[in-house]
Amino acid sequence: MITESEHRDIRLGDFLFDSSLGPYDVIIGNPPYVRWKNILPTYKASLLAHPIWSKRLNSLADLLHPFLYQGVDQLAANGELIFIAPQFWMETIHAAKVRRHLSEEGHIEVMVHFGEARVFPGVASTISIFKFVKCPSEADMIVVDASQRSTVRETDLSLIRTVLDQMEGGASEVEISGIIGYRQHQFVGGGPWRSQQPTSRTRLQIIEANCYANAPMVTVTVRGHNRQVSLNSLMEREDLEVLGVPLDACTKLSSDRRIMYMLPSHASTLDTFNSLHGIAGVNNRIERYIRLGDIAAIGNGIVTGFDKAFWIGDPSEVPSNERGLLIPVVKARSVRRYFFADAPYYVFPNRFKSEQELSNDYPYLYAHLRKNKPTLEARYQYGGGIPWWHWIFLRNYALIAEAPEMIVTPCKERFNSRGYVRFAYVPQGYLVTQDVTAIVKKGLVREDLKYLLGWLLTRQVFYWLSHKGFARGGVQEFSEEPLRRIPMRLINWADPHEVELHDLIVHEVSESIHHQSDTPYHNHVQSYFDELCPLP
Repeated sequence: MITESEHRDIRLGDFLFDSSLGPYDVIIGNPPYVRWKNILPTYKASLLAHPIWSKRLNSLADLLHPFLYQGVDQLAANGELIFIAPQFWMETIHAAKVRRHLSEEGHIEVMVHFGEARVFPGVASTISIFKFVKCPSEADMIVVDASQRSTVRETDLSLIRTVLDQMEGGASEVEISGIIGYRQHQFVGGGPWRSQQPTSRTRLQIIEANCYANAPMVTVTVRGHNRQVSLNSLMEREDLEVLGVPLDACTKLSSDRRIMYMLPSHASTLDTFNSLHGIAGVNNRIERYIRLGDIAAIGNGIVTGFDKAFWIGDPSEVPSNERGLLIPVVKARSVRRYFFADAPYYVFPNRFKSEQELSNDYPYLYAHLRKNKPTLEARYQYGGGIPWWHWIFLRNYALIAEAPEMIVTPCKERFNSRGYVRFAYVPQGYLVTQDVTAIVKKGLVREDLKYLLGWLLTRQVFYWLSHKGFARGGVQEFSEEPLRRIPMRLINWADPHEVELHDLIVHEVSESIHHQSDTPYHNHVQSYFDELCPLP
């Protein structure tokens, strides 16, 4: 309570638009977190018209983002920003610039994670509290993990305080009644910010270290000239941020239509590269682990805009001369571990530019589609001018339709209750819709696609995804960006035993697909990969 003898300068205003703010020694807040599409149109217009926010925000931003920017900007030197907010800003691609800004301006001193524990009544989210100090520092941050609670109570807050006291007193790791405290290196750059307990960090480093070797050679284009380099010597922007190497110190190049970077040959202080996030000093070279995105093209499925209109429940009812317009489609609900259970048939009439031609050549299917014409005409138009009888967005169609085979996975996967992630083999001749992501192997690796499928279904990859994948509320999000960073354990083709293990894995995966069962084949696959990538 504020007494009469105390003075407080209490002001009512808009934190994002008040130019007279700061600098402050301490800012404490529970900022709003509202997706861009849910922000009031008038307020969005004000943000986009503002000279600062118009440069920092876009249609993928969250209202939390400008509050993070403003909080940091309005701090005095060595000032403290303490926010309670959903954890998503620490991981999403769209908040990368915000994380980079915080990383450049200062450091995190304390982070408390509540996971899915209920912090606010009626609010389901993954909540964290962090204390940011506007002063660069390499000192380890203190992390407290209270995510094992279902609801945060007063007694839990007291336990968190006790854990914090002991950590601030010099302890390296503390556990009291399931609340764990530990130390961690500072987050660097705009990549995902993920806290990891020491035991988890060790296991993740083992997994990633097993994926450094056996990198294929690739052709890169540097200043218009082609040259051959090892795939794991090519760095992405996020890698350079972790290393603390400026972009302009590296050679920018193109590899497989992606912008990559090569470190300067005189890169020094190799010690700083060890035990960092999937990058290490090896034989006086800086290398990173091989990633799924290096060896496979990844793309989300095709958008119909209204599945019901194109779905054919019983293809046998379609006249035989019209069945050529049908195609089997794999949807998320069909995906199992290693295989898919069924593939309903859809009408795929996109080759027809004329409604009259479609109705003349395929009258039965045209009548089927026409029943849903009003709904189809009301679909969101990706750029406009799309005929009502077409699938609305053929993104990645060439990748999916032309692939000789592919791996598929649901775009959103509830992995915490199932205990594994579903990846399945799909042969040529199938399409996948928007609830599925397709993975198509590139030609630069010798490994069979079924070997890659087996690796994606191992406990090693599941452990990595559980700690470094992009998850919300126990649901992994499998768009291209989260999938492409999965570490891949490739084969040493000069080692006969590894070649034998590769062939055994392909055989067991093939048997699982053929018999439409993951038992007992998965256990065999796992035992072979445990030889290739043993975990403690």
